Amino acid sequence: MPYPIASLPYPFGRRLRQLLSPTELLSLQIASGSLENNEHLLPIQTYQSVPQLGIRKLDDDTVELKWFQDNKGYERNGSNVYNGKYLLLESLDESNLSDPIFDYVWLENIPTLALDDCTITESFLTKLSHKLVKVSDLSVYSWSDGQFFNDGEKFSLIFETFPLIEGCDFKYSLVKGWVKHMIDYGKTNLKELCIIDNNPWNLFCFTAAEMHQFVKVR
Repeated sequence: MPYPIASLPYPFGRRLRQLLSPTELLSLQIASGSLENNEHLLPIQTYQSVPQLGIRKLDDDTVELKWFQDNKGYERNGSNVYNGKYLLLESLDESNLSDPIFDYVWLENIPTLALDDCTITESFLTKLSHKLVKVSDLSVYSWSDGQFFNDGEKFSLIFETFPLIEGCDFKYSLVKGWVKHMIDYGKTNLKELCIIDNNPWNLFCFTAAEMHQFVKVR
């Protein structure tokens, strides 16, 4: 059923468009159905469906958004909102997740997420999961020697913050005891897990019984 925008108090209805981000406005216009009686929501927010999206922090600490097709990158076009199936976040930290550039990406529809050289903390993952609620495939990459989490944080936090994950490709520095973390967490939706770590002691720090239990409870 269309949302009854016309029934809102007049002053609020007049200002509603100004109070919304581009993605919020697009969602509300769609939910409202016909805009014939909702002229306060006009003009129509335009959007573009693209194969891949990328958001990265540049050397001057600004954050840019590009979209990709056939291995070619394209600059963001005006006030368009972008909708895609794949999003790459590059060199970001928690503070960058509040950048206005995210208002131009329809994040709630993106199923595939890749993190490349991001500063990943519990707060980073939690904040990101509130934006991307339908992620089912996650890739985590880093070329640094830094540890994935601080001491005391668990590998299973990935699955606590993104519970719908079915595929995970992890090329980073593991924390010790990652299999035990997953056993303690319990059942996930995982169908495929690929882990690459340069430190074999972190990668293989589990017993045969623990690995059996991990596969069993998965």
